Amino acid sequence: MKNVLSCLALILGFITFDALALEPNPSKHDGKLASIDKECRDEFGVGIAGLGLLLEAKPGSFLLEAFLISEGRSATVSQLEKAGLIEVKRVQSAQGTVLQLLPTPKGRMLADALRQLSQ
Repeated sequence: MKNVLSCLALILGFITFDALALEPNPSKHDGKLASIDKECRDEFGVGIAGLGLLLEAKPGSFLLEAFLISEGRSATVSQLEKAGLIEVKRVQSAQGTVLQLLPTPKGRMLADALRQLSQ
């Protein structure tokens, strides 16, 4: 886990460095990102996109299921749930089904570690 978190810190550094240097070049780091994404999947059961969604998971946060489907992120929610990082509560509303993503203790621990890295 330490290696993956260190790699994620490195990603944050690359992104920050490229932004500061005003040289946004996403393809420059594609190989590294793919490698780190694989490590995240091996270690946590979700990729980088899943970790990003985990950071959004809070008791007061609700996401429209149709939006997640249209953005192609519904599979990511399922992966987070399968990995034991979130619990999903579905609520019917006038707009459709709304999902409340609640981090599990394991998910909170991982999200807190990621937040610490970004400071």
